[in-house]
Amino acid sequence: MPDLCALSFLKDKRYFISRNSPANWRQIEDENETKNIWDGLRRLNGVNAFADAEFYNIAYPGYEGDLKYYFKQAVIGHNLYLGIGTGRIFSEIAQANNEIEGIDNSQEMVNHFKKAYPNLPNRVWAQNVLHAKLAKNSYDVIIAPYSFVQYFNKSDLVRLTKKIYSWLKPGGKFICDTFSPFLIPFRKSGLEVSARIQGDALINFFIKYDHFNQIMREVALITKNGVSQKVLKMTMSYFFPKEILEILQSVGFVKCGTFGDFKAKNFHPSTHEIIVYLGRK
Repeated sequence: MPDLCALSFLKDKRYFISRNSPANWRQIEDENETKNIWDGLRRLNGVNAFADAEFYNIAYPGYEGDLKYYFKQAVIGHNLYLGIGTGRIFSEIAQANNEIEGIDNSQEMVNHFKKAYPNLPNRVWAQNVLHAKLAKNSYDVIIAPYSFVQYFNKSDLVRLTKKIYSWLKPGGKFICDTFSPFLIPFRKSGLEVSARIQGDALINFFIKYDHFNQIMREVALITKNGVSQKVLKMTMSYFFPKEILEILQSVGFVKCGTFGDFKAKNFHPSTHEIIVYLGRK
């Protein structure tokens, strides 16, 4: 288990903020405080978040409404799911649609999925999606839920989007989502801190932003009943709506649009936490 005892700042009530209210997230801007906390986090024996399926499910349970939405979008047709993760959404779709296929960059996630759902047909595989060579004009719908596209930098996202376009049948749809970058604090380059409860676990999140490169580095500290359990780390990119839409259009997608939630409401930067993107070939 990680040694969190030395991180005395975890006892500070300022870091136990509900993540359900973005307006209450706290940004630490004092340079010395930021450095001390981040240096302490870097010393922890953390693991890549995608290498530990059990604790990934605890720390990252998904967006509200995403399962129902993507199920409806992909339940019919020969479809492809990018980034199946632990199978939270993919398993539900696969039980109703025997034509859907899934791919994930993480072998650990795919292994977890196959163990958790042994009765589902083996239509998933582990591979870096940028290296995947799939038949052109094959899929009716391709989905990439839960911010999957944010695990790529901009140049790789362009490469990925070109592949997705080629894999889709004429008239096919690509659907993905990201969190809204308009909720990110842009005042300074300090730390964003928050915490929330998931079942019997308390998860403390620490995020450091690189606004020049539009990168965020996140550390999630998980404790249960006051006992330290795991430290998960990940690095993500963040994009603004205009950037994503320009990428979709540049590779050939038409009728590109955005929504502010999984009920197809118009996106508004002051009220919505996520952005859903749709492009049609």
